Amino acid sequence: MDKRQCPRVNSPEVDCLIALQRQARNNFQREKSPLTMKCKKSTTPAIVTPQGYVYTGRDKADTIADSLEKQFSSSEDVQDKQFSQTVNNYIKKYLKLKETLEYDLIALRMIKNN
Repeated sequence: MDKRQCPRVNSPEVDCLIALQRQARNNFQREKSPLTMKCKKSTTPAIVTPQGYVYTGRDKADTIADSLEKQFSSSEDVQDKQFSQTVNNYIKKYLKLKETLEYDLIALRMIKNN
């Protein structure tokens, strides 16, 4: 039986299934070349991850987001506690000295203005 001879069924469920089938076909054709069944060439190169290569834009974005999240997350376990303590003490002394110098500069400006 030819498609044109099939009776048309007016059903929202059938229309929805047909629309989903068309969408799936379009997505498949967009991602794959129908003749060679190989992925179309991307305009950007693949990204290498520990799990392998990533080709699609969404996977690349997820990979980059995961990498940035890992890089900018705070490290709770300090490997060298003495070094960390020395750095913290140095920073505190520097900030205290900077605050003292700023007060001195303010005082000098006030003296000059009077």
